[in-house]
Amino acid sequence: MLEEYQEQYLASLAMKGYSRWTIRNKRYVLLQFNRILCISSHRVTRRDMEPYLVWVEQKGTISAVTRRQRLLCLRGYYRWLKDQGIILFDPTREIPIPKRPKTLPCVPSREMIDRVLTRQRGNEYWDVLGRAVLEVLYSTGIRRRELLSLALDDVDMAQRRVRIRHAKGARERIVPVGVHAYQALSNYVERRRKKKVVRDREALFVNLGGRRLTAENLYWIFRRVRPSGRLTPHGLRHACAVGMLRNGADMVSIKTLLGHRRLTTTQLYTQLTIADVKTMCEKHHPRHIMARQARAKAEKRPGEHGERVPAGLCKKYYHMT
Repeated sequence: MLEEYQEQYLASLAMKGYSRWTIRNKRYVLLQFNRILCISSHRVTRRDMEPYLVWVEQKGTISAVTRRQRLLCLRGYYRWLKDQGIILFDPTREIPIPKRPKTLPCVPSREMIDRVLTRQRGNEYWDVLGRAVLEVLYSTGIRRRELLSLALDDVDMAQRRVRIRHAKGARERIVPVGVHAYQALSNYVERRRKKKVVRDREALFVNLGGRRLTAENLYWIFRRVRPSGRLTPHGLRHACAVGMLRNGADMVSIKTLLGHRRLTTTQLYTQLTIADVKTMCEKHHPRHIMARQARAKAEKRPGEHGERVPAGLCKKYYHMT
């Protein structure tokens, strides 16, 4: 159970426009913090926080990004307490916050996505729903939570666009819907209207019971089409961005489509395209082709006493610029 000050802190975030998903995650962090320390949060000292810090560091199932987010959540809470005059000293001030790891996102290939979408050809409700979900995710690049929060009124079928009202950071935006996604979405909406029982009438995507689609339902849809688990909603978001970048889209347009706050976040995808350029150069550039030919020739040419000459001794045949 949260303390009164913690409830007030979360209420202040809601007034600032934080999404309900962000507030829910912060609530979860504060609940764990309370259970581990068993002491009033506004009386916690730096030494009192050690058990929680050890628990966060040693819990193997928590990624580096999650550890960073939890520490940032606590720092934000204690800064709020200090700004309100409730505490005089911030116990999280001297706690080092790890830097966000600069890891490249895992992007599914276009061939994998095409195979997955091709499998969704059935006429059962879950097949029609699954294809609409996959096509919308891939076409618009929206986040999982944004998809689950969509309302029926958010879709403008005439203009082929979707309004994202419950976006991250409360940054509402409108995204276009591609031709394939429009067809899949039209088939689903028609099928949804024929359902006899729809309990959540405002929700765009509903499960077989007529309730708003949940994260568990979405996970099950992906498990049906990709049992290995290598395809995720966020993977489709990455594939949408990288595919557009490879086909010549500018960074500002991709930033607007994805709803990023900073352009630096979108620029992460350029590293993936740079890797594509490097692979292409290594495969097709004349100097790289000469290098491969010289290397193969060096490995086949016998040495003075019949032994093979190491490829490293033949650099003069294929010096790289």
